[in-house]
Amino acid sequence: MAQLDFPSFDGAIEPLHGASHGHIGGVIGDAHTSFRDPFVFLLHSNVDRLFALWQLQPGHLDRVDPAQVYGIWSNTQGTGDVATGGPNWGILSPLEPWAGPAAQNSTTGVIANVRATRPWAASENEQLLPENQKDSRHPMVVRPPCYDTNPTTVTITNSGNLINFNDVPTGETTLRAAHFRAITCTPLTFRVTAGPAAPYAVFTAGGEVTVSPADDSWTDARLSFSFTGQAAGTSAPNSTVTIHCDETNEDFTFTLSANSIARPTVAAMLVLDQSGSMDDQAGATGVTRIQVSVV
Repeated sequence: MAQLDFPSFDGAIEPLHGASHGHIGGVIGDAHTSFRDPFVFLLHSNVDRLFALWQLQPGHLDRVDPAQVYGIWSNTQGTGDVATGGPNWGILSPLEPWAGPAAQNSTTGVIANVRATRPWAASENEQLLPENQKDSRHPMVVRPPCYDTNPTTVTITNSGNLINFNDVPTGETTLRAAHFRAITCTPLTFRVTAGPAAPYAVFTAGGEVTVSPADDSWTDARLSFSFTGQAAGTSAPNSTVTIHCDETNEDFTFTLSANSIARPTVAAMLVLDQSGSMDDQAGATGVTRIQVSVV
């Protein structure tokens, strides 16, 4: 598990995977007949379990990101075909059972002459439509399944663990959040165990939030805090807050800082949201940032 990138991980695990087929022997020892032995599913599930453990090592959210997990292999395509002793699969090669032989076209640098084996032929051809095709970067392929050996990982997304109330107009109450990104197979509860000093306050009801596993690779948890702008040109003293995750028994400490400015008499803002961040929650009120911006 010491490999830092996917090509290195693949180079370490594939020889062991291949050797396991040969060690067991029988029909499982041949790639063309191995799936006649039910034990092959246990072997491949364990390879997938080890991949999940590698993905979930602390500090490596990039390994559950479809755009980053495969590193320099991210844009590789397959070469060769069955007739010439191939194929050699790439990350962008269409995966069965969603691809079908029509998608395996050597003129696009992928694979040619793949045999049409059921259920990838005839009556099941609806899954072969282009909109249903998937490659190794599809989220449902990258997302780690829930094995009982999976660790629960919690990452703070606030840079420097800072909750910064920057340039808050005098008299205006503003919300900022402690933002966690968690990969979990069970619900997680985050709660404030040591609140901030005035002029900051806990805004999230009850000072705690529970999040459930998401369909995406990770789930987001936010606990919101409030600050009301003070005299223009002043900065509030820093304060700290401690948030505890019950399930992982971890404590996370954040620093809150703030400065106040004169209340603007008129303001206009144009937001071009290419990242989709305006669809994120604006706080703990159940509304999104875009909804707040048009109020």
